[in-house]
Amino acid sequence: MLGAAAEALGNIGDKQAVDELVEALQDGSLGVRRAAAEALGRIGDKQAVDSLIKALQDKRLDVRSNAVEALESIGNERAVDSLIAALQDKRLEVRKKAAEALGRIGNEKAVDALNAALQDEDSEVRSYAVEALGSIGNEKAVDALIAALQDENSEVRSYAAWALGEIGNKKAADALITALQDEDSEVRSNAAEALGSIGNEKAVDALNAALQDENSDVRSNAAWALGEIGNEKAVDILIVALQDEKFFVSNNVAEALGRIGNEKAVDALIAALQNRGSKVRREGVEALRKIGSPACLEKLLQSAQINIYRSDIFSLARSLAIRFSKQRLAFIPVYPELVGKAEISDRDRGEK
Repeated sequence: MLGAAAEALGNIGDKQAVDELVEALQDGSLGVRRAAAEALGRIGDKQAVDSLIKALQDKRLDVRSNAVEALESIGNERAVDSLIAALQDKRLEVRKKAAEALGRIGNEKAVDALNAALQDEDSEVRSYAVEALGSIGNEKAVDALIAALQDENSEVRSYAAWALGEIGNKKAADALITALQDEDSEVRSNAAEALGSIGNEKAVDALNAALQDENSDVRSNAAWALGEIGNEKAVDILIVALQDEKFFVSNNVAEALGRIGNEKAVDALIAALQNRGSKVRREGVEALRKIGSPACLEKLLQSAQINIYRSDIFSLARSLAIRFSKQRLAFIPVYPELVGKAEISDRDRGEK
């Protein structure tokens, strides 16, 4: 079989071609073996797994590399032991693809070998190993990933922070708090997000400080994390952060204030209803809805900053008025000609 023919069979994706392609893995031509391995990956039939495992011993790099990619595409756990062995291949390309494949397959048997791969001499292999450990999500990787936060390569450190967030073990909180001071902004950003995923309140002070970071992604993830943790110690600095120059940061800040639910934020959230960013305004409305106190309604009605008849604000005020109708609060003076196209949402109708 010629290499072009093997490639064509892979493009067609016909599983009837598997036997012929498996046989081609033994061909004397490098081009044929390489194309056959690639084609078997495209077809994705587990019938080819054993033959692709054997191809991991091929003397040529291209064949081994394509065999690893094919096994990743097929995703069969029979390949795990052989892919673990491939983490020791003498060629970088095979080792990093083996790490990636093990992450995709997701078998916890690979955790120890991937932990060891964090000591690989090449930063790309370490990076792929860290990402694989995050995908697998086993807590046996936590100590090795904490150590990887000190890696000399920023991409490895960044993936380590992400992976620790995916695993979610509180043991990593102190190391991630330290990582908020990393010189690389992506590391800091991923560390902030990971702390939100872990949800440890000891991170609140450090995340409050991260709201002042020079990088907007860091500030945005810090705001999100504070909302996930939900500690009221963050309210005052989140109120200040509502004025962030980046709309996507202010958006996460408004959402966080809504999740925390402290009435102290009401005035700032009402002011945010005038923000130039539509998503910020929307999150401001939702945050006020979540706080949902009588004081929230009263301040909405008394505010000179907003137009109570703007459809989203009217909907919010009406839903709160319905909720507190028995408490003798100020009512909304409804002038149909001013309401215009204001619509009442299904959620408001459900509160009647």
